[in-house]
Amino acid sequence: MQTDTKLRIIYIIMTIHCMAMANWTFMLNFKHDEIKKMPQSGFLPFENFPKYDGQTLAKMAHVLPAFFWSICVPLQFHPDLRKKFPKFHKYLGRAFIYTSYTLMIGLGGILHGKISFENYCNVENDPDPYVITKIPGTNFSVFDLFICLLAAMFIYTASVAVAFAKKKDYFNHKIWIVR
Repeated sequence: MQTDTKLRIIYIIMTIHCMAMANWTFMLNFKHDEIKKMPQSGFLPFENFPKYDGQTLAKMAHVLPAFFWSICVPLQFHPDLRKKFPKFHKYLGRAFIYTSYTLMIGLGGILHGKISFENYCNVENDPDPYVITKIPGTNFSVFDLFICLLAAMFIYTASVAVAFAKKKDYFNHKIWIVR
């Protein structure tokens, strides 16, 4: 299979994923109250909607900007848009990077508020269902540590990609932004 064909397939899969995320975050942001009133369904995990109630940092710095971020990803990676509208790509890219950093602040709010999936799901059966994953002597779990490492890698790769873009080294910029 040719590289162009593989990249097109990856782009299509990524775009579908991003549109699903945009739809999910749209519902979290703008349809929150209506969805909480709907009958439970096996399709959507409605129990995740109320977990953001009272979590202002998580909502403002993670859930709200995630909608914009999810839409930006396919636009930024579309080769024709980059070539035909370089200024649009440049300014949307800046907004994308700032939003990426904001999302990581919101992730800190999620971890601090203990509303990640690990801490939030299944609490009706057990008040601390994942006690086995806790790091001894701390309030953090192995999952929290892993998420923090991923967030650090996310911030690092974004920063390196920006540095290459500033140097007008677009080949390496593209490699690092994909990472």
